[in-house]
Amino acid sequence: MDERVARLKTTNDCEIFARNARRLNRPDLALEAERRAIEILAQRHESAGEAERLAIQAIYAYEHILSEKNGRRKEKGMQDLSFEAIVLRYLDSFSSEAVSHAEARLTRYKES
Repeated sequence: MDERVARLKTTNDCEIFARNARRLNRPDLALEAERRAIEILAQRHESAGEAERLAIQAIYAYEHILSEKNGRRKEKGMQDLSFEAIVLRYLDSFSSEAVSHAEARLTRYKES
């Protein structure tokens, strides 16, 4: 993560940084700032472990994607925050059916 992004302390700071990064044709930094905002939001919640922390981030990432949907923009670079990615990272925490569904959805997403 870019050190400027890592120093951002609030979601508002992240939004301003992302907007400026896009204006300066730096979508990579905009994405990092958006991801940092999601981290900040997720830190407000206690979590029992890494899988739960990532699930909270996934909820915020999904919310972010839905809010951007008006422009029908697909959020590349946030696939690792999807519920499917978390299921595949923590196989022992989920049923074999959930794992199969997660694998299928990620495959379809990659093909689109």
